[in-house]
Amino acid sequence: MKNPFSYIIALLSRKTKNAEFYNNRGISKHKLKNYKGAIADFNTAIEINPEFADAYYNRGNSKDKLGDFSGAIADYNTAIEINPKDAESYYNRGTSKAMREDFKEALTDYDVAIEINPKFAEAYYNRGISKYNLRDYLGAIADFNKAIEIVPKTATVYYSRGISKHNLGDYRAAIADYNTAIEINPEFADAYYNRGHSKTYLKDYNGAVADYNISKKLYNRKQSTL
Repeated sequence: MKNPFSYIIALLSRKTKNAEFYNNRGISKHKLKNYKGAIADFNTAIEINPEFADAYYNRGNSKDKLGDFSGAIADYNTAIEINPKDAESYYNRGTSKAMREDFKEALTDYDVAIEINPKFAEAYYNRGISKYNLRDYLGAIADFNKAIEIVPKTATVYYSRGISKHNLGDYRAAIADYNTAIEINPEFADAYYNRGHSKTYLKDYNGAVADYNISKKLYNRKQSTL
């Protein structure tokens, strides 16, 4: 009589050799912050299927987390060669370029990501951050506006728009954005700090001190939980 489990064992054996298996296990390891283990699995997936765009993309994500931005960009390049219509690959490649402070190149990737997916809020936001770093504050504000239009309740976008407005000397508008950021996230220490900074420019010194005090309390609380 045949062993009824032999067929199952054979299936499992084939599964372990399957690129999808290693890719999926790599994704789980990445989620557990085991980036080196994830990369090892993505390597195996790619060995099995050298045209597996998702495996290159995911390996790029793990390399990015380890600070290997050049390695990440190389993997995103390959993912894009295989699948040139994947907005996420352009977006993540742009983010890796921005981490290397190559903001102009990052803009090009964000542009393509947005062209593929015009509702890609994160791409507008990060394009705005790159424009901010290039001191194009008006361009940054335009991108933050678009991100807010798509996803209205993200504290960091209001906060970043507030910083851009502050740098343009529009302190009252900056404070309005910090107010909204704090409404969405009352524990946002940086928003209190920068609101205090803008209040100082408006000579609202009492208000500034109050905000600085709140930010200090929040910073201290965060440090105590580390």
